[in-house]
Amino acid sequence: MATFENIDIGELKKICDYNKYDFKWENSVNSIKITVKIPKTKELLVTLGFGDSKNEKKQNAIDNFLGKYKSFLNIDNYKEYRKQQKENKLLPPHKNRYIIHAKETLKNTLIFTNAFDQLKYLGNILAIDSEGEGPALMQISDGQRILLFNYKFYKNEIVKYLNNPDKTLIFCDAKSDIKHLKITNPNYFDIQQMWMHCHLNGNLPNLTNLKAMASHINNISPVLLKPNQKFYYPDFRWLAPIDPEHFYYAAYDVYVTYQIYEYLTNIIKEEN
Repeated sequence: MATFENIDIGELKKICDYNKYDFKWENSVNSIKITVKIPKTKELLVTLGFGDSKNEKKQNAIDNFLGKYKSFLNIDNYKEYRKQQKENKLLPPHKNRYIIHAKETLKNTLIFTNAFDQLKYLGNILAIDSEGEGPALMQISDGQRILLFNYKFYKNEIVKYLNNPDKTLIFCDAKSDIKHLKITNPNYFDIQQMWMHCHLNGNLPNLTNLKAMASHINNISPVLLKPNQKFYYPDFRWLAPIDPEHFYYAAYDVYVTYQIYEYLTNIIKEEN
């Protein structure tokens, strides 16, 4: 039996996550069981590992799994993805693929900065996002146009506008945004929760990250990655005059939140 010494249980889970498979392993007295579900086909990949110690059982389970199912795992593509992850941490923002995609996607989209008068042109279903710890910047989109606001300057007016019960709000991680933005409007959807609903019904892979969801609905592979951490701090990077990379990153975050909401809404309608 071949031994795959460089792949432990944690790395195998990462490989399965990359492939958008559901992974779990279970330890019993006599064996360790690895179960992987492929959401798209609902196929189950299952192997057992036996041995005198937990480590031996675990390694045998991994070896058995890879020996039987390696062709399902796209390991070469995964290695290339991990390589890109490492390289991405060193890339300047203008070379980040998510930002490049944002610029290309939004080149013909109406985007306004601190244009309070534009609120009256928005529809009643609105995606909401924010950037910075303050937050410093707040983004709103109805899928047609995008508005960016200095949150501290426009906070009172924007919060009053969004708390109008005629508005339906769309968030990615609603709990966090509702807290930071002081939202009291009960009419909202969280695309993370919607995605999980579709996943549990077998229609989507298990994703929660906005960039991963954006990659999925746009059929982009390898998955789009965030810029490196230096991109996000300090908060003044999100305030006017805002550079093109932060401008398009923020605008696309809220725009794709709306697109994901529409994508999920259509799936849920088909389920019903």
